[in-house]
Parts: sequence; structure tokens; C-alpha cells
Amino acid sequence: MTITGPVDRARLFAHLGQMEIAVQPAATAYASPMKLFEYLAAGKAVVAPDQENIREAARHGEEALLFTPGDFAHCARTVSLLMADRELRRKLGEAGRRSIEVHGRTWNANAARVAELMTRG
Repeated sequence: MTITGPVDRARLFAHLGQMEIAVQPAATAYASPMKLFEYLAAGKAVVAPDQENIREAARHGEEALLFTPGDFAHCARTVSLLMADRELRRKLGEAGRRSIEVHGRTWNANAARVAELMTRG
């Protein structure tokens, strides 16, 4: 296991390719969790806090494993579970990647929705 701490945007893509498990230890409750979408699109097994804006993008046990927000012991247990289960990591990663496409959560799909809204005037 490697814990890098914060990684600047320019180096993130190289790190993302090496990850099997992506952990979002906290998320602002009122914002779109952009890192979560990036992890899902990259097909990573995701561990994230169980809160409404996260559940809008990933279901517990389907596309991600969710832990009680602020309970970092629960987060650590969840990561340990994934570390021990390669098949679960694969299943979550594949489901997460599919969900991004199925629900149109890509930059291109977002741009198409905005363009359509603009033409409706």
C-alpha cells in the first residue's frame, strides 16, 4: 500500500493508473463530488463517505463501498475489506465505469446537455 497524501492535478493521472482502490475520505455535502466521478470513470474500486451527494453517483455495494462520514475506523475497515478481495475490487470498478457511461456522467454528455438547453432558449 502506498499513501501519497495530496497529489497535485498535474501528477494525478499518473497516480490514478497505479491505483486499485481510490479513497475519498471526506466530501463536501453540498457539492458535486468530482474526484468520485473520476475514480468511477477510471474503473477503480471506490471507498467514500455515505452521504446523499455520494449516493447520487454510487450505490453502496454496487459501484462503491460507503462508510459512515467522519468514522475513519469504519473507512479503514472498508479499505481492508477491499484489499483482501480482488474480485470485489474488480466488480466495483467495472460497475462504476459502466455507471458513468449509462448515466451520462462524462464531460461530453454534460456539454451535450448544456448545448441542448441553450438551443431551447
